[in-house]
Amino acid sequence: MAIWITKTIHVTCTMALHSDIINALFGDLQSRNIHRIYILKRDTNDKWIWTLNAKAWLSSNSAADIGVLIIWMVTAYVPTVVEAIKNTTERLIELGAVNLVVPGNPPSGCFSGILALLSRGKKGELEPDTGCLKSANGLIRYHNRLLYEAVEDLRKKHPHVIRLAYANFYTPIIKFAKSPDKFGFSNETVLRACCGGGGAYNYNLQAICGLPGSSTCAKPSAAMNWDGWHGTEAMYRRIAGSWLRKL
Repeated sequence: MAIWITKTIHVTCTMALHSDIINALFGDLQSRNIHRIYILKRDTNDKWIWTLNAKAWLSSNSAADIGVLIIWMVTAYVPTVVEAIKNTTERLIELGAVNLVVPGNPPSGCFSGILALLSRGKKGELEPDTGCLKSANGLIRYHNRLLYEAVEDLRKKHPHVIRLAYANFYTPIIKFAKSPDKFGFSNETVLRACCGGGGAYNYNLQAICGLPGSSTCAKPSAAMNWDGWHGTEAMYRRIAGSWLRKL
């Protein structure tokens, strides 16, 4: 929670400073006519760092179903996050922004770090068509639904904004996981990290990417996941291409 509060304060202060600088350089009237694209993104790291810390604490204090419990705990935090994103977006609109992109979250249940640390090998915990972790992706779908609704509310409230776009990361990555070869990824390793230290998903806390004991796959261009938490350049290139084709 402390990290989230700090980020909120940081965004608010940055916006105020940005406005002061632009007004000083160009004057109030001209600064309002400067067109920019603002990209709003936050909370993914906070959410999963908090989740994994909760898992470490609960593992020594409870014999309950840890994975389901911690996802439920983090779910309660989602509306607060979405409201903060909405408020920040609206503040940018008030400052004169006319081109904004609000990205949704990717399906974290398809990331090898989440799969390696939160999956328990139980029947039915993985999506049958992707192999991704159901509970994690359910959390992300909930977040993205609330965020999309927030963006739609802002569109109706501020029709003068030239473009207020919701960027969909979730759907393309799910498509990649369902049919890897169709998009140039490897069927055998689509959910494995390209850079890692071994294990079913090539993610090992003792040898994460960049540490001794880790290695990099021979063909990163055929990998979707880079280090357990981030996509490869190939993945993001394909996602960007899918967005640009819709413009």
